[in-house]
Amino acid sequence: MTLIIVGIGTSSPSAKLHVDVTGDGGAKVSASGQASLDLNITGTTDGCAIRFGDGGADNRGGIRYQHSEDSMRFYTNGNTERMRIDSSGNVLVGITASNVVSANGEGVALSATNSQFSAAGVAIYANRKGSDGNIVDLRKDGTTVG
Repeated sequence: MTLIIVGIGTSSPSAKLHVDVTGDGGAKVSASGQASLDLNITGTTDGCAIRFGDGGADNRGGIRYQHSEDSMRFYTNGNTERMRIDSSGNVLVGITASNVVSANGEGVALSATNSQFSAAGVAIYANRKGSDGNIVDLRKDGTTVG
């Protein structure tokens, strides 16, 4: 098999497909109808990723689909995971599993049963901006209980 390296906008490609878009305008993938842009990686359980970089670093943030766990992960500040949607549809912020509190004791799990954690600070902060009225309603079967 012959290795083919394609460079678009560069004379020194650093990957099998290297697209270098400099200046204003960026790059655009455009289609009409039922079009899609697919990223398929076979032979791995690690996952597919879209990484965002800048002049200072290639990996400033990103989105990764983790095949082995069927989860979608979101990264910022280099390669730090900030949010995850797990295979059950739970949205996890600051934690990596819906039944685990993060190392600093803080996090949010949004699912059919929502949880919010704080090791030392306020666990829930609610701020009504505007007129006076209820801040939090606690309900059971649609009836206010507290």
